[in-house]
Amino acid sequence: MVIETLYRTYCERSIFHFENSAKTLDPDEIHDLRVNLRRLRALTGVLRVCGFNILPKVRRQKLGLIFREAGRVRDLQTQLRLCDYFGERLNTRFVLIKRKLGLDLSMEKTRFEKICTANPLSVLLLFTPDILEKLAGASSEAVVAELTQGCAAIPDLLIAAAHAPSDRIHALRIRLKKMKYKIDILNHMTDEVTTENKILRSQIAAWQDRFGFWHDLEVHRDHLTIFEKEAGLDRLQSEKLSRLYVCAERTQQSVLAGRFKIPKIFL
Repeated sequence: MVIETLYRTYCERSIFHFENSAKTLDPDEIHDLRVNLRRLRALTGVLRVCGFNILPKVRRQKLGLIFREAGRVRDLQTQLRLCDYFGERLNTRFVLIKRKLGLDLSMEKTRFEKICTANPLSVLLLFTPDILEKLAGASSEAVVAELTQGCAAIPDLLIAAAHAPSDRIHALRIRLKKMKYKIDILNHMTDEVTTENKILRSQIAAWQDRFGFWHDLEVHRDHLTIFEKEAGLDRLQSEKLSRLYVCAERTQQSVLAGRFKIPKIFL
């Protein structure tokens, strides 16, 4: 697949999920928007390294703003899902923390909708003559060479992931995501999926899912800690919240040890 076709594909998918996200605020649409923006950023990042700056800095900053704000909505949606998930197992509704998260989510949704209105992706990703010229001049060989060199570091990254201390998990998770999308770009550019790349991508995806759920639980515990300090809970309410905190902490340990199957709703 040529660079221009791949770039167009990522833009079209991003715009599609952006428009659906702005209309419905559906968690899956927001997730797909972020995934396709990551793919687009990975491709434009590799092109910049190869000397082709496709998007001006101001456009990249606005894309980054949409990406981050969509992430805030997605995070709060996940926090509410975690309350429901653990609530079923602990036979507790956790009404107060869910109410607080619901209010935070409502404000973030309003903010996200305003940002979507002010920064339509169909305009930010418009194909201008200079972009088409740069895409036409970009060397596929140089891009493939850069991707191949970058992907050579993946085995070492996977080894690091297997022995990651807790304070390095988030950073490794981000690196794993970037490498997964670079493998995807390489596969599309060469129109083939080698057995080695298929295995590496599968391993990266497994670690990414594990680290992603661990990170969601880490954020969940942070929310609980802050809420307990600020909410003025009585003894019974505090005990319920402590049970949720301990349950999330134990789940984190099981996730890292590979003893916990992550529910599909969190993947």
